[in-house]
Amino acid sequence: MSAAMRLACLLGTRCEVHRPDGVVNLPGEFDAEEDTLLIVDADEAITQIVRLAGDPKHAPALAARHVRQQGLMEGEASVVAHASFRRGGEYELLFTAYPAARWKALQAWASAQPHAVAVVPVMSLLWHSLTPGTGLIYRSGSRFTFVANLGGAPVLFATQAFSEEVSDLSATAGILADGILAQLGQSSAGAGGIAALSRIDWVSRLASGQVAAEVDKEVIARVEAQLQAKVSLQAHQALRGASAGWMSGLGLLARPYRPALAVCSPGTRAALVARHHLRAAAWVSMAAAVLASVGVAGFWASTLSLRSTASQTADEAARIEALVQQRAASEAMPPLFDETRALVERLGSFAGSPDLTQILGALRAAGGSGVRVLRVYTVADKSAGGRATPAGGAGAAPASVTAPRIQIDATVDATAQRSEAESLSDFVALLRKQGFVVAEVEGQTRGALSNGRTVFSYQLKSMRNEAQGRVPR
Repeated sequence: MSAAMRLACLLGTRCEVHRPDGVVNLPGEFDAEEDTLLIVDADEAITQIVRLAGDPKHAPALAARHVRQQGLMEGEASVVAHASFRRGGEYELLFTAYPAARWKALQAWASAQPHAVAVVPVMSLLWHSLTPGTGLIYRSGSRFTFVANLGGAPVLFATQAFSEEVSDLSATAGILADGILAQLGQSSAGAGGIAALSRIDWVSRLASGQVAAEVDKEVIARVEAQLQAKVSLQAHQALRGASAGWMSGLGLLARPYRPALAVCSPGTRAALVARHHLRAAAWVSMAAAVLASVGVAGFWASTLSLRSTASQTADEAARIEALVQQRAASEAMPPLFDETRALVERLGSFAGSPDLTQILGALRAAGGSGVRVLRVYTVADKSAGGRATPAGGAGAAPASVTAPRIQIDATVDATAQRSEAESLSDFVALLRKQGFVVAEVEGQTRGALSNGRTVFSYQLKSMRNEAQGRVPR
């Protein structure tokens, strides 16, 4: 990545902008005063690996349908594909989905800035930083994401701590390590497991510490002990000014950046490509000036050639983008796609129906954590309401049919001589061992009992259905 681009990280409605005097928090739509690499790391995004069949050119549309069918996101989704791996007649797709309205607004803001803004999903940078046989653990606040490249096949696991306190992060480290081992065991590595990886790196977006060696030291040690493998902490950058005492890994994330990874309009991408080559030519020009001072004639002509090549590259990028737009109409969905999709969604609803016997057995096994389950109930999928969705630019797709969600209301037993955080952490870990993913229900107000204990609402999903690596929100 060129040092001339300002680094920024979009986190929901706020943005961390890295400046020479430290990191400043700005609104999500700030005024870009120079060329900016905007890394999108929003909690509202859904990152998964999903197995699909058919033509890979339809992968984004099929992944959006998967997100809608599973009820992972309210409304329409905009999908960015990162990697695909062919397995027989099917292929695995690593993708990130964003709420369509928010994603379109972000693109409109970036295009309206006076300087070039390269919008890049964080998973694009994580994946392209890997070589075959390597893995990476990325911590962003209280969220952990593990991604690995096994001969081109992606492996993904993510989990989230209750807070950014060291005690909560360390407690979640065990869940992280168990999830990594489970995902590697289900991958093509098979029995090889963790031994299939020659290297595992660790990067934190922002962490406290005077020196890089202090970054997440206790948490990394816990993960290493449970994985029985070395986890290499990358060299984080010490921040200055008001951010002194903090270390940033954003520069490490930005290393794999190239204009092709930016999600933007054709015109913006052409501008990014041109700027990228012109910056390279500018550095060569500086070297030429030094060499010319000692009599190296002719090097200046090479620099001019590089500038000409950069201009030609920008024109070629614009021409290619124009051809892509012309071919867009030929890439519409095949005939009868809507009818076939409706049938597949209806059949999928039966396969995804919850097994209450299994869930009740798992809750009984988790009873030793000190958490008392108050009720178990089903909730209809809000996304299934007869809403029609355009597909392939022709007609409207029928409403999706999805299985109901299983939710529980629970509280920490008043007789338990433990804190709520400890009991809930053990409760989540025990349910994971029983094969379930636990996620707190968004937008639901926590209640309270007469004894002062808080009532928590969670959604339960079988790890069999979540094995594709949904990022907890």
